[in-house]
Amino acid sequence: MHDGGWAMRTQRKRVRGVSLIEGLVAIVVLSVGLLALFGFQAEVLRASAIAKARTEALQLAQSRLGELRNTASDYQAYLADPNTQNDTWGERVSKFPGYLQGLANAMDTRDNGRTDIGTNADFSFATNVAAGYPPVVMVVVSWAGPGGVAESTTAAAQIGLKDAVGGALLAAIDPSGGFIKAPTGAAEYGKGEKNTNWANYARRPGNPNAGPGSIISDDGFDNGDGTVSVIAEDGTFQLLDVTSNEILIKSKSPLGRIQGTVYIVEGMNLDGIIKVGAPDVSWCTTADMPGEQVFNTSGVGIYDAFAYSCYVGADWYGAIGPLVYKPNPAYVFDPDKTSQVIRSEFGPNDKVCVGQDGVTSSGFANSRHPQQSFIRTYRGYTQLIDPETSEPVRDAQGNILYASSGIKHQKNGDLWGDLFLKTDHDFVIDTIQSEADSACYDRLYAGELASPVKVTFEKEGLDEDSPDRGNPGKFYCLTDVCPKDLPVDTGERVVSIARRISGRFRDSNGNGVPNGVVQTGTGEVCEIDSEVVGGYVCTVYDLGSGWTGNITATAPTGYSIVSVDIDGDGEPDGVQRSFANLENDATGVDFVVQASTTTERIVGGMVNLYGVDRFGGLSANPAPSLGCTYEKSGVDGVSGPFSCRYSDLPPNTVVTITVTTAKSNHVLCGTVTKSIPVLVLNANVTNLVLNIADKAKNCP
Repeated sequence: MHDGGWAMRTQRKRVRGVSLIEGLVAIVVLSVGLLALFGFQAEVLRASAIAKARTEALQLAQSRLGELRNTASDYQAYLADPNTQNDTWGERVSKFPGYLQGLANAMDTRDNGRTDIGTNADFSFATNVAAGYPPVVMVVVSWAGPGGVAESTTAAAQIGLKDAVGGALLAAIDPSGGFIKAPTGAAEYGKGEKNTNWANYARRPGNPNAGPGSIISDDGFDNGDGTVSVIAEDGTFQLLDVTSNEILIKSKSPLGRIQGTVYIVEGMNLDGIIKVGAPDVSWCTTADMPGEQVFNTSGVGIYDAFAYSCYVGADWYGAIGPLVYKPNPAYVFDPDKTSQVIRSEFGPNDKVCVGQDGVTSSGFANSRHPQQSFIRTYRGYTQLIDPETSEPVRDAQGNILYASSGIKHQKNGDLWGDLFLKTDHDFVIDTIQSEADSACYDRLYAGELASPVKVTFEKEGLDEDSPDRGNPGKFYCLTDVCPKDLPVDTGERVVSIARRISGRFRDSNGNGVPNGVVQTGTGEVCEIDSEVVGGYVCTVYDLGSGWTGNITATAPTGYSIVSVDIDGDGEPDGVQRSFANLENDATGVDFVVQASTTTERIVGGMVNLYGVDRFGGLSANPAPSLGCTYEKSGVDGVSGPFSCRYSDLPPNTVVTITVTTAKSNHVLCGTVTKSIPVLVLNANVTNLVLNIADKAKNCP
């Protein structure tokens, strides 16, 4: 028993010893794990700090490019420089990169060493201007990251001179390179001016054509956001502060308006410090909407709502988005009124959602699918026109070039119509851990939370492809055509892609019928295909996202177009064919005709513009039973077709064509009354040429 007891005691001691060793091993393993965890957490914090600083650095680089573009591209100032005022155009162009580099160096010197520019780091600038015109300007922003590691980011853009008239950017070595409109638009800041007489103006609700001294807001008084829109005694369109009478912005043409709602998830504590902003020249207002929260089924608020409106002038393009800032900067978006530094209060996981729930990505820049973006970019693209020849500017391969353009208002004679107004351009702000766009689906459609409630809605009655059908994504195209992939640099010229639409005029037996006319919805007359009887070829252009538009046919003399199903879709095809996102050539687009039993006649031709970009309208007497068609707006010097059609016109009839000009002092060349008589015998008249000019001496 003694020996057995000793053995048991020895065994117990051994067991206790093994447990102690295992405990020590566990502690070591745990320590290693904790050290790894702490290292991982430190790396996450380091990566987050780098990401924040890099985002801010890129914003600063883009801001520097904007400052250079606005300052250095002032053509009048450049002309006044002693080194250039006596130079030829070619000499000024050759000196411009050096001139720009000097201004950039001064800006770098001004800002390097300052500690009040950055929020997440102390940043320094180095700007390099390359040779050539327009020169490529590269801005490098550097800073010391965690542990003193050197970090940097780069932004680049082409910057050129602006034309002295109209503020257009000269986009090539000489003016024949075409003009790119400056993004600031036609508006300018009031800079402290006041209009104290507006309260006495005659109030004419909703009438943008009311004369000087009229209030033109939709409700006849104010815009409902602390501002009022008026036409002043000098004829300018003004946006006023309704309390102080201060002129916020003004323009010689009406102001456009973009408005919507910013939805913020409850509990983010952003009340009172949220504001929507836009780049120059603009004025944005933001107001809490306490009655517009989104609630769940238990009556608990999910989203706070803030209404915003941004007012801009004609030709403006840029970006709009929500900002969070401290302190309260009443005029923070007017650089002439403040020098305060905006310090973002967005958290690292605060995200902004745009787009429309239920929409899949189109793969194009203007896709409306749910996506994350702190801003929504507004930009259009139009053909570059050589002001000397009035012809489109082409690259070395003959492709038409397009360039950035801004918002447009339509004008009929001296009257404004179809003013630029976009509503329901919404943003949703929430704390989101993921960087994926798919995380925005539930934010834009609060079905799981609100039983169900949509934050953004699609509009009924609009085409599926319409950009206004629902909440836009992060890019809104201001024109009919935009690039598939949006260029970062607004000054970049985009090469168009040509698409061919071809077919023929034929009878029901398949025999070709010659002399029909086809034109596109933008006014281009298509060519006759000489190799095919009755054949035609239309060449249309897009920027990689497919061509959207229509073509319209006019039957040969003595024939009319029959509506029959040609393409096999079960729908009759008549005088017009529509295309959506056409990415390949379209062939076999035929028009079926039959011998006409009436004496249908056409009186038409071309309208040429000289020194003007539009005319008011066109009419015929006797009035054509089938109406007149024409495109009254266009680019200076570009021809556009017109056609007045009669279902039954007696032979030897004199038809008088009358033109209404955009301004009373514009002229119809060759006449005093702005009317021309045309004798119509027994055939169509399609070779008339109407020349409209801003003054008689500019007539051809």
